[in-house]
Amino acid sequence: MKFGDRVFYPSGIMGKKIRWKKDHLMFQKWKEGRTGVPFVDANMRELQETGWMSNRGRQNVASFLIKDMGLDWRLGAEWFESQLYLALKRECVELLEMEIVMM
Repeated sequence: MKFGDRVFYPSGIMGKKIRWKKDHLMFQKWKEGRTGVPFVDANMRELQETGWMSNRGRQNVASFLIKDMGLDWRLGAEWFESQLYLALKRECVELLEMEIVMM
């Protein structure tokens, strides 16, 4: 990878020192789709309920987390990863159940 593990540094690949807010309540509201911004909230609830969100939706809610809420992007990255894992796990279970029924 071009930038190695600097991608995960708080200062990023450019070495910028950014003072991220440490507001766990705000982050919880973002995760639960309770920010008060309908578009953001709808996308976050869709992810929770279905395990899916469009690429454009992910871009918008990530931008909102960082630019509007001032929260560390790594919190959002970790949250998205956990949701994608759960969705994949659900999908695998569904496929196994279908295979068992077909036997």
